[in-house]
Amino acid sequence: MKVKKVLKIQIVSSPSRSTDTYSFRIVEQTHRSSNFGDGVPYFSASNGIELSSSGHPEVGHRTLYVRGSSTRDDEKILRTDGTTFRMLQAAIQEYNDYYAGKEKSIGQNDYLKRMGISE
Repeated sequence: MKVKKVLKIQIVSSPSRSTDTYSFRIVEQTHRSSNFGDGVPYFSASNGIELSSSGHPEVGHRTLYVRGSSTRDDEKILRTDGTTFRMLQAAIQEYNDYYAGKEKSIGQNDYLKRMGISE
């Protein structure tokens, strides 16, 4: 049985008429670093977004860096455009569903394949 893991974000500010920018922060994250995924610090969602727990929260290209080894920026407010924000939300939902036992993920297998390691 999988260990239940949770990742939650909170919107700090929504887009206005003049901007398509969401501001958000991580409000709950139960696991970090190599405990974040299935023995790896990553989770690859089916929409191509990677959730990575290695350093501190940051939005990268197709990657949401969540809380990792550095705790100094755990409450950092992140910003991104609406399209990316919706993709991040879907990836977070997939992570939560996977670790609640609701659906299969490609997370660990995808990570191992990228690293050239076969199971």
